[in-house]
Amino acid sequence: MKRRLEIVEDGEQRFWQVHVDDTSVHLRWGVDGGRVSRLTKELPSSGKANAEARRLIRQHKNRGYQEVELDSPSE
Repeated sequence: MKRRLEIVEDGEQRFWQVHVDDTSVHLRWGVDGGRVSRLTKELPSSGKANAEARRLIRQHKNRGYQEVELDSPSE
């Protein structure tokens, strides 16, 4: 699972991205054209990793982020 969400806050285009790879949840977020932060969470199973990703996606959508298509499969 790989998803990207975006929002415009204070005149800046912000993004938040999640990628699940087996039991790892890889997160990237920041301002387009600016600094990017990264975090990886290791969970005990792939089911828990996917559940965590879905929870975080819901959380960001509730804050106003909109899901966008990724430009390419390698992103």
